[in-house]
Amino acid sequence: MEPIIVPISALNAYSYCPFRCYLEYICGEYIDNEHTLTGTFLHQNVDMPGILGREGILKHRAVKLYHEELGIIGKSDLVEEKGNLTYPVEYKKGRRGKWQNDEVQLCAQALALEYMLDKRIEYGFLYYFGSRLRLQVTFDQELRLKTQEVIQAVQQMFITAERPVQKYGPRCSGCSLIERCLPREVTMIRKAVQEESKAKEG
Repeated sequence: MEPIIVPISALNAYSYCPFRCYLEYICGEYIDNEHTLTGTFLHQNVDMPGILGREGILKHRAVKLYHEELGIIGKSDLVEEKGNLTYPVEYKKGRRGKWQNDEVQLCAQALALEYMLDKRIEYGFLYYFGSRLRLQVTFDQELRLKTQEVIQAVQQMFITAERPVQKYGPRCSGCSLIERCLPREVTMIRKAVQEESKAKEG
């Protein structure tokens, strides 16, 4: 049985928040805010296909990616070639967060490149516009396994369309879908129901 094909971008959304992934990729809901609009603007240059060469580095922009066996498709902002080395570069708005969603997305790009080129990709880079930090990410076994687990989780979501539970937390503040999700309100209601249920049992 062939795997369900899922976009690499969905892995980022799921790693950040499964419910956001559900809203965007199962329900088809997407709302712009200042964060998403800024990200779109900053990506305008890197989203234009082409090849640039400088300092012995070939830079391939907007590279289409796929991995038939894992069931992922997507696009890398930039793939650089330096000598025998090949690695993906992903551009992000703002600064590095506390979560691994960007690393998972980048690792999935590397897995697709390995499949397409039949060569090992040891590392890649995340470039954050907000801090102008170019961060090297090593694709160790732990990150590779985590990425494959996320791929399987997203594929399962695509198959079942099962609605995840909203969880309110610090990452919710910058989310463009917070008004649609209402995580704080849902969490409060769920807590109240649980407390009422416990009171009845007691």
